[in-house]
Amino acid sequence: DANLEVAAKKSVLGGFAVAGQVCISVQRILVHEQVADKFQQLLQEKVSKLKFGDPMDENTDVGPVIAVDEVNRIRSWIEEAVEKGAKLAKGGIACAEDKTVFQPTLIVDIPEESKLFYEEAFAPVVTVKKFKDIDEALSLVNKTNYGLQVGVFTNNIKNAWKFIEGAKVGGVIINDIPTFRADHMPYGGVKSSGIGREGPKFAIEDYTEIKTVMFDLNV
Repeated sequence: DANLEVAAKKSVLGGFAVAGQVCISVQRILVHEQVADKFQQLLQEKVSKLKFGDPMDENTDVGPVIAVDEVNRIRSWIEEAVEKGAKLAKGGIACAEDKTVFQPTLIVDIPEESKLFYEEAFAPVVTVKKFKDIDEALSLVNKTNYGLQVGVFTNNIKNAWKFIEGAKVGGVIINDIPTFRADHMPYGGVKSSGIGREGPKFAIEDYTEIKTVMFDLNV
């Protein structure tokens, strides 16, 4: 019940901007099985158009990751996922010219037991997994030690509220990607995704001790 074109466009932006090296980058996409094929096709088309390489080139969409060691880690995680049943739809290799530039990678049918599903990749890698119903999707969202933000694309207010109430995360973004953040909003997560909240008001409160003061003016 979502706008698949908008969801795909925003997911690619959130997954590959800054080469996926943002704590709220899009990494795990859960899509209903009835629209999975169409959505995955949209993703593949958009990922195929991304230009990767020199970060100084204004036309580059995806630049390097922080180190060659990270490229090796990413590659090993992808290999593990494929060995466990995932399908490599796009990318999956480093550039010959610059070993720190990893091609924008799309992986579908990602198994729950693979590191790319339950760990933070911090890389230009986006995974897709199908779900049968909202309850299963919510269970998959919560099946990780992290709980920063989740984006939910839906035109069904009941489904939206189900995620708002049931997702074990610090923020739920309806009809946008979890990469959305504004400085004035309380930003932070639960579980292994941090302690407290950022944002001017909330950061100050986090570093403030409340003191109770009382005057008896009848003395």
